Amino acid sequence: MIRRDERETTRRDEIKMEILAFGLRTPVKSIVNYNLFRRHIHSRYEKMKDKIIFADEKNTITTKSEFGLSNGCKACKKGTWVCMFVGLRCHARCRFCSRALLNTCKDEPEGYQLGMPFVELVEKITNQKVEVEGVAYSGGEPLLYLDNKVIPIASMLSDKKPDIYQWIYTAGKLLDHEKIKKLKDAGIKEVRLNLAATNFDRDVMDKMPLIKEIVGKVTVEVPSIPEVYEKLIEEKLIHTIIEHGVDQINLAELYVTQRKALHYIRNKDVYYSRTNLLSPTESRNLTVDIIKYAIENNLSLLANDCSNDAKYWQIKKGSRNKLKGGRLCQKKT
Repeated sequence: MIRRDERETTRRDEIKMEILAFGLRTPVKSIVNYNLFRRHIHSRYEKMKDKIIFADEKNTITTKSEFGLSNGCKACKKGTWVCMFVGLRCHARCRFCSRALLNTCKDEPEGYQLGMPFVELVEKITNQKVEVEGVAYSGGEPLLYLDNKVIPIASMLSDKKPDIYQWIYTAGKLLDHEKIKKLKDAGIKEVRLNLAATNFDRDVMDKMPLIKEIVGKVTVEVPSIPEVYEKLIEEKLIHTIIEHGVDQINLAELYVTQRKALHYIRNKDVYYSRTNLLSPTESRNLTVDIIKYAIENNLSLLANDCSNDAKYWQIKKGSRNKLKGGRLCQKKT
């Protein structure tokens, strides 16, 4: 839990600010006013405005591109999607992950998801007052639940509502030709790879062309953190993912929800978003840096600023449409 319990302390003749997060007092450089920070980010984007698309009261920011925004992202921004955390087990140990106790949480019984049988779940999704246009599968690592959850649920949804857009989030390590084909046959239309989970593993990146060939769309979705910037920009791997068939990258602003991620805010400038998420200002600035690089190098790629502001808009639209993804999602632990 994060509390707005800030105080200044004198240590070694220096004034430092601390915040109380998850029972630990963590020193930060400063706590920046949200409105000031938003204006700063938008002033940076204004310098690139001829190559940028602003939408949803400037909460959605993408690069102009020959490629359209993923239908999954469109559903998210309209508040007409459902994200199912099919299980919390995971083989990765990501320091930036927002989910706790991934390998110690108890899974639901066979044939159940979100406390209900699969048939009931599918009925609930397809009979919402506001039409559900997209369904995403996340975790943990959802591929650990491929045969007993993802495939049966996705197949039932596809049979009942063929035009529904379904996609899956994964680290990619467990993907092979057989699993990719199963995803396609079940109605999955997009695979989103978090390359940061594998430190941009070459074997995972080499699977991208096959994913694109079979499923149709492969997207990279990564947190905007220094190590991702280093891989994408300094090591030029942003060019590699394009060569491997990626036409969209989602740059997710980091927000701290677990003790293991406190190092991302220690002695850094931080701010609280409109939904009270605690983030280092460095993260959003890195997003802008990566987008600036993509524009300056005329990359054939749609870059999506998946910021805390974008999450705010998603929540707002979902609430207005009386469809809350969280209603059909497991609670974070």
